Amino acid sequence: MAKPQYEGYSTGKPTILVREKFGSVNAYAQNAKSILTKATGFINAYDFTLNPYRGCQYGCSYCYAAAFSPNSEMRQDWGNWVIIKENAAEVLEKELARWDKKDPGKPPSIYMSSVTDPYQPIEAKQQLTRRLLEVMVPYQPTLVIQTRSPMITRDIDLLRQFQRLRINMSVPTGSEKVRKDFEPRSPTIKARLLAMGKLKHNIPWDEAHQAKFSITITPLLPTFPEDERAFLITWQQRIE
Repeated sequence: MAKPQYEGYSTGKPTILVREKFGSVNAYAQNAKSILTKATGFINAYDFTLNPYRGCQYGCSYCYAAAFSPNSEMRQDWGNWVIIKENAAEVLEKELARWDKKDPGKPPSIYMSSVTDPYQPIEAKQQLTRRLLEVMVPYQPTLVIQTRSPMITRDIDLLRQFQRLRINMSVPTGSEKVRKDFEPRSPTIKARLLAMGKLKHNIPWDEAHQAKFSITITPLLPTFPEDERAFLITWQQRIE
């Protein structure tokens, strides 16, 4: 079966056209055959990975996910395109219902997301990740959300309903100068820490609701000595 040809990244006639321009980013729309993928590699302790989008607008220079681009042209242009999995919520509903029927009383563990950011800028318009959370709530999976976006605070009303939840906020450096060198399109460090503080103080943690929050250092980038004190003070004020 021939691979899809994306408009703007194909030499022949494209089979997938740009649906819209989101800022400078080409946004495409495709239907997914499945949305839960068996977890492998460094996250093989989970049952599944869940990626609402393909590609990521943040376009961090160090991101391994660029290697999973549809073709070499799109890999070279990482950060300037995104594929929206339009039917993701409907597919997830079917897959979770199938799991529940096969393994009743044994909720799956899901890592969202492994090769994209579920709260990249286009999520503000598409609300695809939010729809996926709405589907998951009745099934109560063990859910890990990996992001670098403060937009996650938008969904506190849904996140509060999960009994087993971990939110990982990626903060690889305490220096804005370093962030701008390696991930210039991403949210500021302060905005991420403020978001973690808001989450911590608005989502319950107890025996019934095992919500946990963590800062993930991925990758470990340097922090300039002159920025360390301000970074630690902000961390302490917002996270503790």
